[in-house]
Amino acid sequence: MKAADLTSLDLKSRLTILFITSPSVGHPSTRLLEEVACSMSLVPGLNSCPKIVLADGYRLSEKYIWKQGKVTHEYAERYESYLARVHTLTNLKGSALFGSRLVVLRQRHGFAHAVRRGVSLVQTPFVLVAQHDRSVMRPFNL
Repeated sequence: MKAADLTSLDLKSRLTILFITSPSVGHPSTRLLEEVACSMSLVPGLNSCPKIVLADGYRLSEKYIWKQGKVTHEYAERYESYLARVHTLTNLKGSALFGSRLVVLRQRHGFAHAVRRGVSLVQTPFVLVAQHDRSVMRPFNL
């Protein structure tokens, strides 16, 4: 199949967008995740693809160490509030996350294992993995 042929395919049946999110100091704001989701519109056809928001879990700790998924009670509350807001966005018409499936992992898995869990939920042959803070910067064709 030529690269030019890919643009004519029904992307919706071939590709799922998997957004990976985890505790962050910016929570409960959903701004970064929304910006990433909106940036998908730069790529023709991506907005029609199924979307999964996979939220990694965390471990409670006395000290916030985000690379290890350790959060204080305050940050755990902020993350839970963030997840409630994300859930609202998945049901809000006009939101870039409207129609997305939110999957919350109750234990911390870390990025790679969270991706692995997310990929196991996908029913399309291709997956675009998007971190919650990494936007598409310029258009490209699939």
